[in-house]
This record gives sequence, C-alpha cells and structure tokens, in this order.
Amino acid sequence: MTETEAVPNVKWLFETQGRKRCTIVSPSWPIPTPGTVEDADKQPPHRQAANHHRRVVREKQGDFIVTMEPAVGKPKPVRYEISRYGVGLALAAPSVAAASTTSTARQG
Repeated sequence: MTETEAVPNVKWLFETQGRKRCTIVSPSWPIPTPGTVEDADKQPPHRQAANHHRRVVREKQGDFIVTMEPAVGKPKPVRYEISRYGVGLALAAPSVAAASTTSTARQG
C-alpha cells in the first residue's frame, strides 16, 4: 500500500504528538478508489495521504474519519471540545424536556 511520506512537521504532529486512541478527521470528499477518475484528480482527498493517516491511527488504536463519506442511517456532526485537559469528543447535554420531567423522591 503506497502512502505519502509526511514532511517533518506533519510526521512530528501525527506520529509523535498523536495520542493513543486519537482521531484524525479528513474534511474532504470520500477517499477515491484506485484507478477511478476521482483518483486521478490533483485536488484532495489524496488516497496516499489517507493511507498514511490510516497507518497512524492503526498504530495508535484510533479512528480515521472522512467527513463526506456516506454515513449509515442519519449522519450527525462530529464535535470535539478543547479544554485545559486536552481534546475530547463533545458529548451532548441532556435535553431540557428530559431534565424537567425528572423529580426527586418525596420525603416525609
């Protein structure tokens, strides 16, 4: 499998600074199949770069997401939260309707 040889700064960022269970997000059209018209296009996404990203996440037990690949069911946005503790998947807050229907046990 042919992959892009990352330039030093990208190699450092992805391979050295990437954490275990990391996620690499490619904000692009689906990765083209070898030999297709899309594969000959000079514009992103590049299959060889995707191969590099897949290898990195495989070694780190992470995920590689391409935003425009068809989603099964209803697609949902990918949201991340950046805090002083690092980056993590942003979890949805409970809905107001669900929160207002819960009540505490009655005492007395």
